[in-house]
Amino acid sequence: MKTKTLLQSLGLTVIIMLLTILITNAQIPIQGLHSNHEGSAAWDEDGSTGHPHPFGWQNTFYYCASRDYDDIDPDPNAALAHFVDDINGFPLFEQALAENGFVPEQVKAKVGLMTLGNDLEGEDWFTLNDHHHFNYYDTYYVFELDGEPMISAYCNFAFTSYDQSVYANWTLETNFARPFNVSANSSAPVQEVADAFMADLNGDEIRIIYDSLQNSGNSFNSNGKNGYYYNIVEGYIEKGLPELPFEGYGVNHEGTAGWDSDGSGPEPENTGHSFTWDGTTYIIYYYGSGRDYDGIDPHPDACIGHLTDFSKGFPNTAVQMEYRGYTMEQFTAKMDTSTLGNDIQGVDWGIDSTNLEHWYYAYGGYKIFYIAGEPIIGWQMDTLFSFLALNGSYNWWQISDYNTLVDISAGSSTDAQQIAKSFFKDLSGHSISSYKEGTYHSSFENQNGRTGIFMNILGTIKGKQIEGTYIWEGDVSGTWTLENSPYVVMGSLNVPNDEVLTIEPGVEIRFNTTEVFVIHGCVIAEGTEENPILFTAYDESVPWGGIGIQNDASSNEAISFKHCIFEYSYAYNPNNILAQNCGGVIRVDDYEQIEISHCIFRNNSADNFLSNNPCGGAIMMYKCSFQISHCIFHDNSSAWGGALAILENSNPVIDNCLFYNNKSDYVGGGGGAVLVWTDSSPHFVNCTFSDNHAADAGGAVELEFDCEASFTNCIFWGNTADIGADQISVWDLDGSSLNVYYSDVEGGLNGITPGFQGQYIGNINDDPLFVGTGEYPYSLSSGSPCIDTGWPADWYLISELDLAGNERVLDGDEDGSSVIDMGAYEYQIATTSLVLGKESPRHLIAKEELSYKVFPNPTNSNLTIEFFLKDQATVQFSVLDIHGRIVYEMEPGELQSEKNQLRFNAGHLPAGLYLCRLQIGNEAFTNKIVKLR
Repeated sequence: MKTKTLLQSLGLTVIIMLLTILITNAQIPIQGLHSNHEGSAAWDEDGSTGHPHPFGWQNTFYYCASRDYDDIDPDPNAALAHFVDDINGFPLFEQALAENGFVPEQVKAKVGLMTLGNDLEGEDWFTLNDHHHFNYYDTYYVFELDGEPMISAYCNFAFTSYDQSVYANWTLETNFARPFNVSANSSAPVQEVADAFMADLNGDEIRIIYDSLQNSGNSFNSNGKNGYYYNIVEGYIEKGLPELPFEGYGVNHEGTAGWDSDGSGPEPENTGHSFTWDGTTYIIYYYGSGRDYDGIDPHPDACIGHLTDFSKGFPNTAVQMEYRGYTMEQFTAKMDTSTLGNDIQGVDWGIDSTNLEHWYYAYGGYKIFYIAGEPIIGWQMDTLFSFLALNGSYNWWQISDYNTLVDISAGSSTDAQQIAKSFFKDLSGHSISSYKEGTYHSSFENQNGRTGIFMNILGTIKGKQIEGTYIWEGDVSGTWTLENSPYVVMGSLNVPNDEVLTIEPGVEIRFNTTEVFVIHGCVIAEGTEENPILFTAYDESVPWGGIGIQNDASSNEAISFKHCIFEYSYAYNPNNILAQNCGGVIRVDDYEQIEISHCIFRNNSADNFLSNNPCGGAIMMYKCSFQISHCIFHDNSSAWGGALAILENSNPVIDNCLFYNNKSDYVGGGGGAVLVWTDSSPHFVNCTFSDNHAADAGGAVELEFDCEASFTNCIFWGNTADIGADQISVWDLDGSSLNVYYSDVEGGLNGITPGFQGQYIGNINDDPLFVGTGEYPYSLSSGSPCIDTGWPADWYLISELDLAGNERVLDGDEDGSSVIDMGAYEYQIATTSLVLGKESPRHLIAKEELSYKVFPNPTNSNLTIEFFLKDQATVQFSVLDIHGRIVYEMEPGELQSEKNQLRFNAGHLPAGLYLCRLQIGNEAFTNKIVKLR
């Protein structure tokens, strides 16, 4: 009996990959000449100029667009180019054009504004031998049919080259981009043609290529723009996906390894499956990896393989490689182990007797790309699918699922980092999948408990943008629906004043841009516990630019973020605007009408030192006072205030929030979780601070410059600082004051900067006995000293529910003792005590419901307090600040059983958060109000 051994290796399959290899050169020719009012326009404006032309020409123009842009050419037919005949690979599109009475020349392309960006030599432009290469960045293009919109796509960059040996001739190629049908408001025939175009693409993407872009010799001077028109003599629209071919042959110590383990080596004992087909026995090994893994092949050059070409979709990387002296053989890949998992027949593997194929899944495998031995890009593969032909050829194929790449070049050389940067620039937010063909090379036995084989491989890496609704830069409003989720943001967005953007529960927003999402109007993003709204980066290795909330008309609805998750955001501030490098996720400047509750902020940061020091890894509030409640902040970082920065006359209430694993990572900074700065007076109630860290002082909180911060019923435990106080640091002892009430502070007064001004009352220094791991890792276990030791005096600030949604206990026992817990979670008593008929000592005293309204809220001056009494009663009304101090009190009076209204002029009060307290008989009711400036 003949026996053949084949590698399981690394795989996820797809027959489609085999078919797409045969489909090439699907193109639509285009042309745009000056004589037809078509072509490109390039210019400088208002003193903005590009870099000097390296071959003695004038400066490279900083701006470019199609000549219809901003009426540079006011002719109604002005455009970039039109389609021409000899279309290849778009049969349905050609048929739909003809059937609806159109010809290709009626389809015109237009391109919006592009710029040279930062225009940095060696990154944005290069000169190599006789070629000058440079990028234009960030625009969109649209294809119009007979003047009606048909197809559009976003363009991250246009890679442009000038060959000095060919007079006045440029070439250009854009990145591959996912096109979208934008014909919904066009006529029925145009919609039909657009549908046909998308059907021809069948999931592929498109890019624009100019083979010959020539100066027309015609200049223009329009509205401050001084430049030239350029002819697109030859060009085309190409269908496809970004691709990177690679190879790995055993003679070069490249390829993959597959093996079983007897358990005597580093892997547990595992053997893959085997089967016999047509007299041949096939063995599929349990483990797979690159042949470099753990010394299976000890040769120093051992790896999976190397890239062989950058010919399709990676022009920046190709030029960077040449510019920095690297060769293709130096761009290599290595991978750790994947396994067959449970290896269950019919689930993880099977035989397709109709197509004579054996298929099987493998799971896991982390791949790293190297340049000259330095790591630059990481890639976690989740699922791999392999199959082999059962026809005697023993051919093997494998494909991975699509996954996101991560930039891991931070510890490598500057040259290596630039290769990684160019690679991600070319990738333009695509996820990637790898397709491999394998052939047997050699076997190995009894090597550190392993017996297996090496395989030669030949393959392709392909990129693809995720499905979803793509949003380009500009104004947005209306509703983002779950049906159209995920939303992929491709540029700077703005919600205009007096406009509202509503985001439905369960929606995902993925930002493929570092630009700030600016809110001048209103955003209502209210998810649910079961269906939160996700704000995240398209690629977590390239964080998005966060949300900027500006001071605008108070007539706008209140901005609301409820049950949202915010992750992988960063305060870039490339324009060096004061304080815009603060607040990794949300930056609020002098604005009050905001509510943030039941949200999670994780893995966000602000550490860019520009016009001011960075602070607030998650949120920065400047001159504003609003409430943040029931939120979790973890693994955020900044130079000051790892999670939260409360700056300059801000007086918020932060209640029932959890802060853990945040860090202030700058020596000289402070506040692992929170920074309180310059005349601010926050009040924290029932918050938990644990395992936060500061490279300087205040492992949990730092106070600076005349602040007054109060903490009631809070827990500070496990926070650390390298220099100053582990829990709370008061930087200016003469200027700032600190009040800590009925809280658990590790180290007691030794955990706080000694000599601070303020009150320290009713606090303990005992291990809170957190439950450890689980859904609520910082909740209290039985026997915690934080149970029933809180302080109810700030009842007007305490929410009815804790962070987990359980009821808080606000009232005391008959002897008047406090029964509220410290921290963000209220300890939950087992229900058996109720079953046995025992009265829980943690009951709530029910109050009659009351219809009680305070409006307008927020307010500049006059308030109306409206309520209905069922019976005549004595009523007293008062207003308290966030520290519980009474700032207004009305004399008690008898009111009748009817609708009643009281008036109060708040115009004399400083801006901030206040509590309106309405006492009717022996019962009291409160409402929070915001006083505007």
